[in-house]
Amino acid sequence: MLGHKACSTNDALRSRFGRASPSESVHKSAMEMDHDPVSADARNNSDGRNIRESSAVRNYKVRSWLPTLESICLAATLSCSFLGAQNVEPILTQTAIPFAAKAGSLKLDYAGGIAPGNSSQVIPEATLQVGAGHGWEILARFPLIRITSGPQGATVIGGGQLAAGARYLLAGGADRAYAISVQEITEAPTGDTRLVGNSTQVIPGLLADWRPTSKIVIHSNLSFDRSIGGTGPRSAFLEYSGALVWLAGMHVAPVLEFAGSTNTFTGKTQVVVQPEVIRRAGVHFELKAGLAFGLHPASIGFRGQLTWLWGKGDP
Repeated sequence: MLGHKACSTNDALRSRFGRASPSESVHKSAMEMDHDPVSADARNNSDGRNIRESSAVRNYKVRSWLPTLESICLAATLSCSFLGAQNVEPILTQTAIPFAAKAGSLKLDYAGGIAPGNSSQVIPEATLQVGAGHGWEILARFPLIRITSGPQGATVIGGGQLAAGARYLLAGGADRAYAISVQEITEAPTGDTRLVGNSTQVIPGLLADWRPTSKIVIHSNLSFDRSIGGTGPRSAFLEYSGALVWLAGMHVAPVLEFAGSTNTFTGKTQVVVQPEVIRRAGVHFELKAGLAFGLHPASIGFRGQLTWLWGKGDP
């Protein structure tokens, strides 16, 4: 009875304090306690449980944050910015990813010396793009154009066609390795008729993006530009462009672009290859500059663009 009672008392002490009772310490040597799993468990029960619980909590917290940290790192690698979708967009080739609602950009373009003999400049072309939500984006643009005919020819400055349009995301997006969208732009006959005529231009297009790696982005555009109405001759152009963007760092991105236009009535084709550099200036601004090498006909020109972005870019 006494032995049973003592054993029960020891069990109670172990259960309450998580260590061996004083009576057990008298009957067991230090070596026996070290090698006795029951005593070791009893002695370290509370401390071990606390350590395991705190470690489990820490591990759970770390594991719960890992996906978020990985997403942030991936987004920073792909877009080099918190704005996302249309950051590091080339000058000639548009991205297929529209802006989200309350996000957008304002672009000012400059181009000069594209064609030999006739010096043409856009001084500048202003393009406003605003996300409308649910994969939609609206845009408006208006160029000022200066044309000099021949080395000693007169210079004519006037407004281009006021254009308005929309873009819609069909598949993919900023969180995917690809994106496909359609676009429709209409140019109203609001410009100087000496420069741009008086017909309406309807320009449907297909845009695609592909990211084969975290450092490479490929953009492709295909559109058909057809004139409607007006008193001038009819025109129809198949236009195509592509760009390879290397996301080399957080501030600078080298780009190689090509753009072509084929007159479907005459078969005449013009092709331009343009290496360029995109320089990020803070979170909201980008500076872009490129040299346009005309392959058919041969020419050399300069293109530049200043882009101001706001809001979040992902649709």
